[in-house]
Amino acid sequence: MAHVSQRPHLSIQKVAPSSALLGKPMIYSIVIKNHGTSTARHVVVEDRVPANVELVGTIPQAELRGDRLVWKLGSLPAGAEKKISIKVIPKAEGRVGSVATVSFVAEVAAATRVTQPKLHFELSGPQRVKLGERVTLKFFVRNEGTAEVTGVVLRDIIPTELHHPDGNDLEYEIGTLPPGESRTIQLTLTAKKPGRAVNQATMTADGGVMLQQQAEIHVIGELLKVQHSGPTRLFVGRPTKLVFAVHNVVDEPINAVGLSVTVPDGLKFLSASGGGLFDRDSRTVSWLLETIPANGQNEVSLEVVAQRTGRFRLSALASHRETKTHAELAEEVSAVAFAALTVRTEGMELPLRPGEQRSIRIKLRNLGPSLARNVRVRVMASGGIRTVSPKTDGQPQAEGLPIQFPPVAELRSGAEIPLTLLLQGITEGAGRLRIEVEAEGLGRPLVREESVAVFTDQ
Repeated sequence: MAHVSQRPHLSIQKVAPSSALLGKPMIYSIVIKNHGTSTARHVVVEDRVPANVELVGTIPQAELRGDRLVWKLGSLPAGAEKKISIKVIPKAEGRVGSVATVSFVAEVAAATRVTQPKLHFELSGPQRVKLGERVTLKFFVRNEGTAEVTGVVLRDIIPTELHHPDGNDLEYEIGTLPPGESRTIQLTLTAKKPGRAVNQATMTADGGVMLQQQAEIHVIGELLKVQHSGPTRLFVGRPTKLVFAVHNVVDEPINAVGLSVTVPDGLKFLSASGGGLFDRDSRTVSWLLETIPANGQNEVSLEVVAQRTGRFRLSALASHRETKTHAELAEEVSAVAFAALTVRTEGMELPLRPGEQRSIRIKLRNLGPSLARNVRVRVMASGGIRTVSPKTDGQPQAEGLPIQFPPVAELRSGAEIPLTLLLQGITEGAGRLRIEVEAEGLGRPLVREESVAVFTDQ
């Protein structure tokens, strides 16, 4: 608190021309001004009429008391002034002069001006940082009051997600802060743990002043995540849909996420969902995902067909330009192919007579995309027929026993091989022919059965 004395302080000044003509009117002035801090009341100005002049008049009108002029001006506020004009006519040569006086009543009062400290405190920092990045917090304090503030101290409590080499409870002494002055303190931390970091700061000063602020910072260890949820085993020649999901792992939506998937050589691109664009030169499919909801995901897919067997490396990249973060995916898929063997016979359409022999042709074909290896064919006859011998490069088989053809090392896709054997009718009735085919990777044997009638015309 400061004590201020409030008093009026008047000055009086007479202003007159430096010369005047005899017998001609002249005007001189009296100026009264209050230089004090309070109003002067009952102000009275007196001036003697100079010798050897004739009084013509005054503004304002004066009260004439003998040879004295009296003006009762009343109150004159602090900083105000009053001007009095007097008009006279000189009657003789010489100096024209007089002394004016002013009197007033001062109503003196003592006032106490109350002052107080008033601090304004701000804390600012980034909303989101990546793991391992530096974080700069800015503490701003300003004295907006009318008195100086003493004992100003900043205390900062650092959350576990952030790190400072001097610990997690720091103090900075600012000291005295005069009215209108401010200070800015910067604190550099390191993001060391993913999560929601809340930094608590307190500004204290003498007189029980305490202000608190906090800054919430999201430390991103992983903003995006890419997953492949489609099949990892493809079949040569069969179209397959590959599904990719981009996950948002933070608690707020993410806009404008780019996703690109590289289609490896050996897989042929067919189509893409969601406006995905395929670049033939780079063999990449690209999408722009407008918004991924908080803790949600967006899915896209592309359709490919494997052109050959083998293992293929799928790679995907999701990127967010605003935060300069990205997520990658590298995953292998395999393409397999199976042989699709078929068997058909020729020569079984007409019946046999007992004792009659007929050449039967067995045609073995691979309709699948893969090579058939170590193909083995076995033929057995029952009922009224029997096998005689195979017409192949192998050794003849004993009559009536199962026929085992020599193995075929490889039967490529689309290829066909003919096998020939002799059937003989034995007794009247229905004869049955059973053909069994085995190959590597086929699992259970492929079985085909045919029937032929044996009859006598006697």
